[in-house]
Amino acid sequence: MLEKTADNIYRNIRTNLDQELENLTAELAQVGLQHREITREKRWVDWGKKFEDQFDSLDDPPQEDRQQYIEGLVDCLVVKLDDVTKEHLVEVRFQLPIVKDQLFYRDETEKSLGYDIEEGMTSVMIRHNLQDRAGSKNHKMEWFRGN
Repeated sequence: MLEKTADNIYRNIRTNLDQELENLTAELAQVGLQHREITREKRWVDWGKKFEDQFDSLDDPPQEDRQQYIEGLVDCLVVKLDDVTKEHLVEVRFQLPIVKDQLFYRDETEKSLGYDIEEGMTSVMIRHNLQDRAGSKNHKMEWFRGN
């Protein structure tokens, strides 16, 4: 009888510890997600602060400023050729989901109440037919959510 009681106590302790481990693992995963989001937002804010004065006058910034501005936006470019359609496929992957994002004021008449941002997408695909004349603006864009 003492052996059965010890086994029951062991199973109960084991079950409680397994449940606690599962809860802590889930909590750790959640904290990791929050940390990545905060890091991403901080990177966006730092980049935004650096260029906030230039947002209205991006017509003719110096080459170095243009390069830094683009590096703050673009993560990478992927270029492929579709041999069948003879189109270049250029995927632009952005650092943040800013493609087609939207800002919504909580109250349009009283904007000081704040706003919400609907995340956009992180990638855009541009298709351009190689058989078109050089300089032609005949291209298609496809929007999609990246990883």
